[in-house]
Amino acid sequence: MGLPVPVLDDKTFNEIVDEARSLIPRYYPEWTDHNVHDPGITFIELFAWLAEMQIYQLDQITDRNYIKFLKLLNYYPYDIQPAKVDITFKQITSEIPIPAGTQIFTGVEPEQFTGVEPEQLVYEVQEDFNLVPAQIKSIITTYDSKTIDNTEANENENVYFAAFGEKAQKEGILKLELEFFEKPNNEIHITFILFEDDLPAQGTHGDEPSQVIPSAEIVWEYQNDGTWKDLPVLKDSTQALTRNGRIAFLLPSDIEIDDNDGLCWIRCRIQDGWYEIVPYISRILINTVSAVQVETMRNEDLGTSSGFPDQKVRLKKKPVMRASRDVGPFGAGDVLDWHGLLKMMKNQAELPEPGKRITGMFDENTQNLISEWDESEIGISLKYAVLSALNTVMENRDLYDIKVFKKVKIPDELKKLTDHLDTISYIELKTLNCFLIEVAFPDTITKRNLIVQVQGDEGEWETWFEVNDFESSD
Repeated sequence: MGLPVPVLDDKTFNEIVDEARSLIPRYYPEWTDHNVHDPGITFIELFAWLAEMQIYQLDQITDRNYIKFLKLLNYYPYDIQPAKVDITFKQITSEIPIPAGTQIFTGVEPEQFTGVEPEQLVYEVQEDFNLVPAQIKSIITTYDSKTIDNTEANENENVYFAAFGEKAQKEGILKLELEFFEKPNNEIHITFILFEDDLPAQGTHGDEPSQVIPSAEIVWEYQNDGTWKDLPVLKDSTQALTRNGRIAFLLPSDIEIDDNDGLCWIRCRIQDGWYEIVPYISRILINTVSAVQVETMRNEDLGTSSGFPDQKVRLKKKPVMRASRDVGPFGAGDVLDWHGLLKMMKNQAELPEPGKRITGMFDENTQNLISEWDESEIGISLKYAVLSALNTVMENRDLYDIKVFKKVKIPDELKKLTDHLDTISYIELKTLNCFLIEVAFPDTITKRNLIVQVQGDEGEWETWFEVNDFESSD
């Protein structure tokens, strides 16, 4: 049982005045008029009023106090975040690659504004994406010998349907009929928007991300010659259809696509187990990409320095997004040299100990893909596998080993974290592991777009890291 919280501001104005009046005979017996018209009583009341305000402040906690208390618990407030939006492209007639960073501008109907020119908003695509000439024709759910057509429900944003039926048990099936205007050569992305109100909240900066890992084991399959074969999944951010996200596939060469109407079937099947929380789907979309409301500015001329202190420069756009806490998952754009990275990973005999430890944590399938790579063209399946493996390692609390990384110069700010690996926050863990991955494969992979270094007296360069305040800067 917790101790009762004391009330520190427990004296009222009248109590302070009465206490002061009672002390007058002790300290100044000649003062005999204690009525309110006496100037001395007026001064007592004045100082009682000031004292009451000071006492009141004893129980007050400001926002700065709350933030400091939260930091003691490894909770940190989010920075202001730009808006994010999903953009769906329709009537795609040919395959179109969209690289990360592609800018998309908002369109505003003129009749919505009168007399004021609306500001056009800029959104940038967050990841490499591939638009395909296809659409979802029908959605079928099969379970317990029942078949439900959810195609119409998928068109209504306010309607949710059970992906594998109300029980979501073994052999429940979700079938998607795709219509291709021409077969794509690259990956396709299918977006799933789920009903998430009954799921635990996602993690924050200060704690592990809460993940609902179902007992169900699902597999994706495609139809060929009347039978169902395994459909390799390149990427699944839905966590087996338990979160909003996207699933990326690379269509096999032998998938059955009807020559006349371009139709084909793929399906998701519960191979074993069941879902403790039945997945309900709001929308299944194709050619839907995530974009964030930012505008990347390059080579902006800030003028000429005057050489005097306190000079200020003004950027054309504001506010500026912080990038120092960008420890999100590795993407294809973070790999500077794919051939160099894969060569280092493949040549285990020549790979330094940090690199060996990281690749040793990869799953067996990814290790086999790397060892079988013939050092020529790099397939998209291999890229996705390596990035997925790196992101898994970045969340591993066992990555750091003092013997393996003894020759790596770790900044003091990160060195502190290695002493408390079991208790550091999730964001701190990813920051540390991201640094270890980068130094293990130098000049091939990085998430830091800007590095500040200061040259010492002997010519050596020291990397500086931004901190929230000087309390933790040494």
